[in-house]
Amino acid sequence: MNRLLRHALESLLLVLTAVLFGAGCDCQKKPEPPTVTERVESGFTLTLVQNADPGAMSCTLSKGQRPGEDHVRWVNQTAGPVTITFTVAWPFLEPDNARTITVAAGATSEYFTLDPSKANGAYDYQTTPTLAASGPGHGEPTIGAGD
Repeated sequence: MNRLLRHALESLLLVLTAVLFGAGCDCQKKPEPPTVTERVESGFTLTLVQNADPGAMSCTLSKGQRPGEDHVRWVNQTAGPVTITFTVAWPFLEPDNARTITVAAGATSEYFTLDPSKANGAYDYQTTPTLAASGPGHGEPTIGAGD
């Protein structure tokens, strides 16, 4: 009887060892998924709202001295579409489409990248409908080009 019990325990121990250590299993450790690096935009985002201070709808883009600060986009938080029209010149690399950008209500425009060949200075724009607050000390919103 002791012999039979001993044999059963040894068999059980072998089975448990095989299960615990994977003997007889053709299982393989699954390779780790590759790490994906996602580019996060770091450009400017200007918010379009009613009665905005023109300064809040303005920024100065870099021609390369400040990496990531060479592009801008607009987010429209008004109830209707807003058209942005550059009054003198188009400062971006993207096609100018008659110097206008239209942003639907609740939408965000694509990024627009400063053309480094453009002259340093202010590129004024107007919005339709007019969003900038008016009065003394208020001018047009601008996209500045500089280093």
